[in-house]
Amino acid sequence: EIQNLRQEKVSMESTIRNMTENQEKMQHENKILKKAVTVQQQRQTHALTELEAARQYKEQAENKMRMLEQVINSLKYHLQAQQPHVGNDFIGLNPRPPDVF
Repeated sequence: EIQNLRQEKVSMESTIRNMTENQEKMQHENKILKKAVTVQQQRQTHALTELEAARQYKEQAENKMRMLEQVINSLKYHLQAQQPHVGNDFIGLNPRPPDVF
């Protein structure tokens, strides 16, 4: 009986050692995974920040393009208004073809 109890004790001690080693290993892996999750979250936050900055830049560029298009159209209008109009140029011929009678 005592021999059986000793063997059981040795077996239990071995099991406890294995379980302790597994627990330490899992705790180490858990620590690594937590660090990986933190790094991943930081990268995602950084990417979202860059994406938002790019959206704002795009919006500003589009507004600037619209404003420049308006300036160009305004300048075209002023340029056309300053050019002299010759006669009745309803078909857009300049200079007029000679009159033949």
